[in-house]
Amino acid sequence: FEAEFGRYGFVATAGGSSTAKAAGKLEPGSAIGVELIRGDLNAVAIGTVTHIEKDKVLAFGHPFFQAGLVEAPAVLGEVHTVMSSVARSFKLASGAGELGALVGDWQSCIVADTQRRAAMIPVGVSVANKATGHREKYGFEIVRNEALSPLLVKMAVAEAVGAATGSSQDTMVKFGGTVECANRVLRVSDTAFHPQGGLLAPQVIRIAAGLFNTPFGKPAIKRIDVEVEAD
Repeated sequence: FEAEFGRYGFVATAGGSSTAKAAGKLEPGSAIGVELIRGDLNAVAIGTVTHIEKDKVLAFGHPFFQAGLVEAPAVLGEVHTVMSSVARSFKLASGAGELGALVGDWQSCIVADTQRRAAMIPVGVSVANKATGHREKYGFEIVRNEALSPLLVKMAVAEAVGAATGSSQDTMVKFGGTVECANRVLRVSDTAFHPQGGLLAPQVIRIAAGLFNTPFGKPAIKRIDVEVEAD
């Protein structure tokens, strides 16, 4: 998914995760993160605090992806190490405790409000492998955003399914997806053949992408569930 994240100026790196609270006081120079996925899968963008004024935190010193008014969890960051590179250095880091919500993403900085909390979309993935009898369940939350939510659903489902049914054999896969909205429930199903075990849930992802890119306003998605059976 590196190329797809690259469209937004993100550099995707593998990292660890932590449920521990970060030690110390939030201050200029501290690590701060924007949480995109949390739960059994975690994705967080880490930057640096620039200035703090009462409940507002200015950070990064540059845009995140220039979303303007936006809502996402802001978390304390923990930097594990810096990977030095002549081409592009980066930090291996993780989020370590929610501190508020991202409320603005501008050309000069991002803005977090320590008194706010961001609502996220719960996602459940259930995977069964008929050949081995192995079953797995995953639960996580993704940020609500027209641009990023479809990509995050796609990545999270693919990672969960791949981890639970990884195989080099030819695989027949049955997908079932449920998207619960405020006033209706959408259900889709599909069956696909994947040589060498490559698995993805295209119909579920297409529904999620369509809901977030519509001229009829923002969708009130309450929950997404995906069931996968591989044989």
